[in-house]
Amino acid sequence: MKDSELIWIALFMFLTLMVYFISVANAGEEHHAKIKPIKQQNCFTKIIITTKDDVVTKEEKLICADGRKNFDEPGYWELFSEFYYRDTNVPRYCRYYDRPNHAFKTPGKVCLDKNGDWEVQ
Repeated sequence: MKDSELIWIALFMFLTLMVYFISVANAGEEHHAKIKPIKQQNCFTKIIITTKDDVVTKEEKLICADGRKNFDEPGYWELFSEFYYRDTNVPRYCRYYDRPNHAFKTPGKVCLDKNGDWEVQ
């Protein structure tokens, strides 16, 4: 190979790596204007426009990740905790989760309280 070909290959590899590193550095969480965090649940507003006869109506619905339709409705985990903790002799409902940024890479533990909120143990 000629020196000019090696220079072009090196330049192409350099540019490819720069684009990759920039995309990795900017790959944070995106938050859109219509997504509202409610009690650690992501919710979005769905706009429904209907036409009946000559009347146009615009309806906005709040839809959350756990299936809630409004702010005042109980969520999935709130209903589950009410069902699970109805007896006083039940053990705590806990789950383990992955912690990749932890120093020892050990899993974390969260437990569901009686109000439907997750507590880190």
